[in-house]
Amino acid sequence: MLAPADLEDKYQIWIKEISYAKPVKDNDAKPAFALVNKGAGKAIKHGFGPDHLVQLAQFDQNYLDSSLLWTESDEKEPGFREIRMQSNTSAVFHAFYVNQSDSNKALLELRAPISGAKDQRWKFQEITLSDVGDSSTTTPEKPSNEWDLSKADISFDGSRA
Repeated sequence: MLAPADLEDKYQIWIKEISYAKPVKDNDAKPAFALVNKGAGKAIKHGFGPDHLVQLAQFDQNYLDSSLLWTESDEKEPGFREIRMQSNTSAVFHAFYVNQSDSNKALLELRAPISGAKDQRWKFQEITLSDVGDSSTTTPEKPSNEWDLSKADISFDGSRA
């Protein structure tokens, strides 16, 4: 689900793990990565393609699971890209609204790209772990959704990305 941002909630922080699949590319030669939840230690897993909801799966840095691999498209507009399956770049993240009147409650599924669709454009926003009360020196990236940056980021299991 999508929910208002809370940087104090580690379950809302999603790390773009680029070292996980370093040699893997998609058919456009874009590098693959996993999206891992800092609080749960789980990664976003894709289904078979368009019209399937994304899921969470246990993340094991030592086991390369192709169902956890994602890539980014070229920029669709400044800073915003599609997040797509590494193995099928015609399947992209799509915010599916459960109730059209509430833009903060949506599920994340895979769909074919739709030209101009704002609910398929995402932006990785870098935050430092010190911003979220962590003294570690590494810097994760946090996906953000274009349609309301103040209220929405990727979120699963009732947690926010």
